[in-house]
Amino acid sequence: MRSSPAFAPTSGALRTPLFALNVLFFGYNALDARYLWAGSPPPGVSERAYAHEGAAWLTIGILLLASVVGVLFRGALAHDARARVARALAFALLAQGGVVALGTFRRIFIHIGTSGLSSLRILGVVGTTLVVVGLVQIAIKLHRRRSFWWLLRRQADAAAIGLFLLTVAPTHLLSAPLNVRRVLAHDYQALVHAEEEVKEAESAAAMLPLLDHDD
Repeated sequence: MRSSPAFAPTSGALRTPLFALNVLFFGYNALDARYLWAGSPPPGVSERAYAHEGAAWLTIGILLLASVVGVLFRGALAHDARARVARALAFALLAQGGVVALGTFRRIFIHIGTSGLSSLRILGVVGTTLVVVGLVQIAIKLHRRRSFWWLLRRQADAAAIGLFLLTVAPTHLLSAPLNVRRVLAHDYQALVHAEEEVKEAESAAAMLPLLDHDD
């Protein structure tokens, strides 16, 4: 598809905001490399406290990033040969979003490692996974020059599958055995989740080993 000359300034105008977003996400990923991945949080802040900061907002931020790139590269711009630089910046931004998503996964698993598993944390894992799938779908759209409606359909499919899995998955039952093992090992932080799971029919029986606890 050949674009019209009047469209060229639009593709050029995208470079500055895409470059700025890349710088912003690079700065954030650099902080995570220093404080999260290296396991050296800022002085006076525990690893758990640092991991807790903004985990949910990070997922929302990646989702917004994906939405912005998906919306910007629609219509004629998706096929404009003069938008090579803008597309390259978009690919770089998607890659940085992927790194942020990995950091979000690490934050969630730090929480699981320190205080156990819960339905909310399973939701966080599934939600972040869906965002990563969305990033990949947008990268495919840019690479194969797919339409914006193709992207919407693929993302709707992924969202429907994720919602179905969350609906049928016994999240309390999945969480209970891990939390029981933690409590039996005298790691009592997991009790905050065990108290919720003992009230659920699907996971109540899994809590029975706690009756043999030596405390």
